[in-house]
Amino acid sequence: MPFIYNADTSRNGSSKADNDRRRQCAEAARRLSISMKTLANWVCSARDGKLENVGQTQKPQTEIEAELSRVRRELAEVKMERGSLKKVRNVLCEGVAVKYGVIEQMRQHYPVPPMCRFLGVSASGYYAWRKRPLSLHDQQEPRLEAQVRAAHERTRETFGPKRLQKDLANHGVQIGVHRIKRLRAKLGLHCKQKRKFKATTNSMQDLLVAPNILDQDFSASAPNQA
Repeated sequence: MPFIYNADTSRNGSSKADNDRRRQCAEAARRLSISMKTLANWVCSARDGKLENVGQTQKPQTEIEAELSRVRRELAEVKMERGSLKKVRNVLCEGVAVKYGVIEQMRQHYPVPPMCRFLGVSASGYYAWRKRPLSLHDQQEPRLEAQVRAAHERTRETFGPKRLQKDLANHGVQIGVHRIKRLRAKLGLHCKQKRKFKATTNSMQDLLVAPNILDQDFSASAPNQA
């Protein structure tokens, strides 16, 4: 059965046939390494007769050339995934929002659809996340990061999360211990632990002092002679 894509029903329909059509379109776009929007534009152009003369002057590809193009495309995707793996491997077990943030940071260097497939998130979810306004929790993040860093420096980098929470509360900042731990790890803040001075010599004692037999004279006339 040939692949059929209907732009109107794929946008508005919610039946099982529409869902199957969406999956077919997504699979076709994935195999062609293009976005679904580009594929939909091609289909609309073909329906309007704008692609009738496209490719008529080009020599048709042989099976070997088509296979070579496919291998080159897959090799380029593998190289891209290997290049991005070192940068995103730390977020593979994180939540969806964290993965979306990484994709947003790397979208200028890598295409979005392959990154979404590599991180196990949907491209449509990522684009919806970009349009979604920041939550109150995310809006507070930059301000709390600055306040936690200031409290860390104010306490001479010696307070842990619980003592930092009390210090911040005294300055009018309400924040939980777990959030302080997360922000400290994110900012790379650690306590400086100093060893307590321990005296190893007690000069105020009344014990007998051993006689100084050598008196800094280490010369000897014979073995076992001082």
